[in-house]
Amino acid sequence: MTIQPATGQSFFPVLLGSLLLLAFGCATVQDEIDPSLQADLKESLSKAPTDELSKSYDPLSLLQRAETFYDGKNFVEAAAEYEYFLNLHPLHRWAAYAQYKLGLSYFYQIQTVDRDIEPVLKALTAFQKLLDLYPDSPFQEATLKKVRLCKDWLAEREFYIGHLYYKKSAYPAAIMRFQEVVQDYPESAIVDKAMYYLALSHQRLGELEKAKQGLKELLEKYPNTQYRKEIMRLLSTPDGQET
Repeated sequence: MTIQPATGQSFFPVLLGSLLLLAFGCATVQDEIDPSLQADLKESLSKAPTDELSKSYDPLSLLQRAETFYDGKNFVEAAAEYEYFLNLHPLHRWAAYAQYKLGLSYFYQIQTVDRDIEPVLKALTAFQKLLDLYPDSPFQEATLKKVRLCKDWLAEREFYIGHLYYKKSAYPAAIMRFQEVVQDYPESAIVDKAMYYLALSHQRLGELEKAKQGLKELLEKYPNTQYRKEIMRLLSTPDGQET
């Protein structure tokens, strides 16, 4: 059985479609913070002390400084300030808000899948901490969306690395990466693609039964996959051989 990669597939390091592009590129659209809460925060921050001594420890002053960096899209500095605020005032009224904005500050540092993984991991850590420490915060739904986007990015990264190995004929290494996508990110939109190239990799190693079984499982799980036509053709040939 000789399986050929589907045509028209692009494997350049790109962001995860229009949703991720929007999320990573436009903070004001994707923050999902209620306007009334923003107004409440603005009123609170207007009461922050202005003397130099208070600016070093007063919670509202610290939060105001973080907000200034964030609004200016200086996300590295914003993250440091939100974290400083949270270290000093973890039980403050605005702590959950600061935790959410800390996650967003890392979230908006995320770039393409061939770049640094650290902002993604830090964003996930910050968002998970919000879910754990502030389960009743108004940011739960928005946080879960961001967690999903971060995991999608990680899935794309694993596939990207796996495909690099595949192109270099390092099939055992490629198999490990494709399996990680399937096992660790089962809700990702690229699971069917990972399963398809997992079967390709087994075929290249001469593991024909594993390849055929993988294709069957792919069809069962994703009957409308973009690879359906190619899979049906391959599985319908005698002994899985090319015609």
